[in-house]
Amino acid sequence: MELEKIEEKVKEALLKGRAIATGVGIFAAICEKNGILLRRRVEEESLLKKDLSGKWELPGGTVELNDFGEEYQSAVKNALAREVREETELEIEIKDLPLVLLPAILKKSSIEKLGLIDWAFVVPIDAQRFTKATEKYGEKLRETREIDWVLFEKIKEIDVVSERMRYLINIAIDYYRSLKT
Repeated sequence: MELEKIEEKVKEALLKGRAIATGVGIFAAICEKNGILLRRRVEEESLLKKDLSGKWELPGGTVELNDFGEEYQSAVKNALAREVREETELEIEIKDLPLVLLPAILKKSSIEKLGLIDWAFVVPIDAQRFTKATEKYGEKLRETREIDWVLFEKIKEIDVVSERMRYLINIAIDYYRSLKT
């Protein structure tokens, strides 16, 4: 579809009072016992035009056009696997991965009049799905502090990239705990 046609459809939808999704973020909440795997940002740039380096976040990012396949869940699963691989060097077996999408849907006041909505989802994943990568994973943690296990009880004390990320981390932990009780 040509860009002009997309712009025309977006304008029509906005005039009718409909919301437009600006993107979909997908994040992995890899949990084990009493901890969650987080990534410390090293890059300074961000979509928010703020320096977020040194702050913590879940591994993840934006669903891209190349992530879409013919199955209904392919975009989410492929984006999740790609982002986790890029940011942690871990491989997720996505074939039978049960998808539980916990949402954080944001409508900022600065873009409220435009009807733009930013979608983000967290997928809770039990760390046992990575048993094949345990040795490599352990080596990665010893080499760098870019990724680390953070105890659930310490989440309040760490500097997270945004309040929405903190929300995603907390709902994933709550969900993971509910499965273990």
